[in-house]
Amino acid sequence: MAYIAFMECWQMTATFIAGIMVATQSTISDSLFHATGNVAFTGWTTLLVLRCCLAVNRFAVITDFVPIRLRHHRYFHRVLMTLPMIVLCGIIALCVVYKHPFVMIIDLGGWNFIESTPCRPVESFFSNGMSLCAFFLYFTTVLYIIKMKQRTQVKANLGEIKILASSALAFSYEMFMIFLFHCIFPFIDLPSWPIGIIGIMWSFLPAFNGIVLLAINRNFRIRFFANRLCRANAPVIQVLPAPNTSGANLKSDSRVRTITQ
Repeated sequence: MAYIAFMECWQMTATFIAGIMVATQSTISDSLFHATGNVAFTGWTTLLVLRCCLAVNRFAVITDFVPIRLRHHRYFHRVLMTLPMIVLCGIIALCVVYKHPFVMIIDLGGWNFIESTPCRPVESFFSNGMSLCAFFLYFTTVLYIIKMKQRTQVKANLGEIKILASSALAFSYEMFMIFLFHCIFPFIDLPSWPIGIIGIMWSFLPAFNGIVLLAINRNFRIRFFANRLCRANAPVIQVLPAPNTSGANLKSDSRVRTITQ
């Protein structure tokens, strides 16, 4: 989850810089313009792989699926952690070889691929393949949980329902964006303003999970605002040496005082 949060910050950094470029109608600098597209492309593609690996991990841990007995072995989880790193390095190498394949169209406020590069089919493979795989695994995992609760006659916990609801909302939002970009936009012509709105929605995707958690999960909301507003008070002990007394053979003494910060 920390890996996913880091890559979401990675992607949002690129989309924030791109938003400044669209607002000012300026690329600021060519190097920053191309680097922003590369960062957005690598962040988005790696996030697709990470979410699929997370779905595999949850499916393997929660269900008792016989072919995945390797879930008890540490190498299984290490492979799931290493695979997104390999994909990230591969996408970075692809951006270096093909010289900035993903760019922001300043006039339209949307992202687009350079047609002469293979990056579009690569992104299509990860978007369609990984997302469908993750959807199938999450759907199967939810069915397994429902079946086990019916078998054991255990009532569903409200916290579990909220977690499933937040995951379903975030995943539905992502699948909706993928469906628009891959199944609708290539076959219709749109004016500039809806393209800009969809671009903002895609940029908003990494922050959607956090906002859903704040809106649905009360405990998470309390801890989030408590960490921002509360300041811990801790006692600090300072040992101050006593001043030396000249001309007298006295043992050294110390004064101790406690300060509350």
